Amino acid sequence: LGSAGVRLEAWVRLEAGTVADALARLDLADLELTRTPPGLPPERMHLQALGAVLDWQRLAGGLGWRLDVRDLTLMHQGVAWPATELGLVWSTRPEGGLDEGGWELRGGLRLARLGQAMALVDAAAPTLSRLIPIDALSAFDRLLEARPDGALHDLAWRLTGGAGGASAAPTWAVRARIEQVTSAAAGAIPGVRGLDLDLAADQGGGRLTLSGAGVTFDLP
Repeated sequence: LGSAGVRLEAWVRLEAGTVADALARLDLADLELTRTPPGLPPERMHLQALGAVLDWQRLAGGLGWRLDVRDLTLMHQGVAWPATELGLVWSTRPEGGLDEGGWELRGGLRLARLGQAMALVDAAAPTLSRLIPIDALSAFDRLLEARPDGALHDLAWRLTGGAGGASAAPTWAVRARIEQVTSAAAGAIPGVRGLDLDLAADQGGGRLTLSGAGVTFDLP
């Protein structure tokens, strides 16, 4: 991890000797992430700029925390991402309740471009291909081949677990809207242009609504 320039401004508020909340502005210039796997050449990812305002707060009762990331900006391969916001909330259940021992992690992202996110995925592909299970590598290759793009709006997700014993499976939920989806044909999956998607799903099932005007498909 290296950077040609770092600017950090931070404010911290303490209560009873512990951090109650913190606010920071972080800006990095020419950030380079480097990894050298044993016996393989170094793998690098370079970001021209990365910056954000980070607002961290402890939840009431000390049973979790909330992190809001505002004015998040990033430049990769000379392309600036649209400024966006994201949030994370981690909470645990108090002792003695029905969900004692349970936890929840939820988050959201206001706006992102899939094409720009895929450029990061493509740059990190050598590393990701060694972390992904072997039976999922084919799907990962098709994703890189398809090069999907579109405007992702209002992504929200939730993951919960811990309640009901260690053997209880976590539960999850996700929803998002993607406008003007485009992708190239990849394997047996056709390419598409101009499609809008509304997605809502959880561990029990989901709903995918397709819409759009002038949608075209490219059959492989």
